[in-house]
Amino acid sequence: MKNLLLILLIMMCAMAFVTAQTIDYSDMEDSFESFSSDLAEALPYASTTGLNWSDAYLGGFPHFGVGVTVGFVSLPSDGFEEVADVLGVELPDLVTSYGIGVPLPAYTFDARLGIPVLPIDVGVKGGALSASISDVGIDYLLLGGDVRWGVMKGGAIKPDISIGLGYNYLSGGIYMDDVVDGETFYLGDIDYGISGYDYIEISDGDLYYEWDSHVIDAKVQVSKGFLILKPSVGIGYSYGFTEAGGGIDATVSASDGTTSTTLTSDDISDIESVLGMDLSDTGLSIFTEDNAGALRLWGGCQFNIAVLKLDLSAVYNVTSQSLGGSLNARIQL
Repeated sequence: MKNLLLILLIMMCAMAFVTAQTIDYSDMEDSFESFSSDLAEALPYASTTGLNWSDAYLGGFPHFGVGVTVGFVSLPSDGFEEVADVLGVELPDLVTSYGIGVPLPAYTFDARLGIPVLPIDVGVKGGALSASISDVGIDYLLLGGDVRWGVMKGGAIKPDISIGLGYNYLSGGIYMDDVVDGETFYLGDIDYGISGYDYIEISDGDLYYEWDSHVIDAKVQVSKGFLILKPSVGIGYSYGFTEAGGGIDATVSASDGTTSTTLTSDDISDIESVLGMDLSDTGLSIFTEDNAGALRLWGGCQFNIAVLKLDLSAVYNVTSQSLGGSLNARIQL
């Protein structure tokens, strides 16, 4: 009898240990969907880095400008933290400790050219970055362009006013090595090749978040020059077609809760078709498409030093309550 009680106690402890280590897959799926939803509102605004010169209208041909913009954007941290909480992961300070969201470096090479006859200027921009900051890997790619119509030409009293329409493409990711400390995911009672193996086991692995957004942007800007200064303000609305999510890079196997076995290609295909995730023997990922718009306000001031222009600007995303800022330096004629 004592031996039986001892065996039962050991079994209960083992079950409690397994339960503590087990995560319902649906919770992980929900957390990545929340992350995607948050970024769908933030990425359209983040894609507007660059070409935010204080000149509301550059002027007709042959007026042009060429320069570089450096700055930062911040993404809402709630989605990042929800995924981490579900996985039991402690995020690095870079992601959580600044109180303004997740700050990401941003830069572009910018160029504008006035068009002959019509009061129109055209701008293009592009920037790419792959770096490691405080043991956190960051990827960044931004490409875009816009067309602005100068609806009012500035004078002694009148400001410059323009309306613009543009397209931006923004993709990127954040990568954290060796932060997932071995997890077991309960898949639910799904029917796939290995009967009774309703769990996926993941060894210690890397966690990553990624995103990709195509953005249409409309904006109105007003600027007025005073001696060597030219302040400006603007309002814009961006609508993005976004795919975002992430996953874990690690060794993956099937489990019945006590023993594990290798996943075959047929098992992987069956699980993917039922759950809609991307799965291999080296990791799993969940991505969601989510479209949304963002309203932003910005302001800045340009310092004119002959043909050299220095522009400081700040932007506020009304929709996601995120902040950004940039410095632009350019040659402009």
